Amino acid sequence: MAAPAEKRYMIAEVSEMTGVSLHVLRSWERRIGKLRPKRTRAGRRTYTLEDIELVRTVKYLVKHKGMTLAGANRVINQEGHKGVLPKSPESALNVIKKIQAEVRAMLEDLKRPLRETSSRKS
Repeated sequence: MAAPAEKRYMIAEVSEMTGVSLHVLRSWERRIGKLRPKRTRAGRRTYTLEDIELVRTVKYLVKHKGMTLAGANRVINQEGHKGVLPKSPESALNVIKKIQAEVRAMLEDLKRPLRETSSRKS
């Protein structure tokens, strides 16, 4: 008996699941060597769960680790993408807390000139 076919997802579904826009997904296909979704006979892209995990990994490396797309591609090619994402909810929470702290620091940096300007006017 044949194994059941693996579920495949259309590009719009992948975009919604990952928060990566359609045009960015298409661009990443050209620039990330391991991201090669299959095509239907009609030419539509279909992604596996492994493809979706790879998209999430690229997004994490680029958006949260500050890597360039070329750097993310190198990491994925050297280390594989499975070991890159946070391994537990606790480590994911630590990443989120670090990002929050960075955002708060940026906001303070932006507020400082406003406070200085308003104090000079007083």
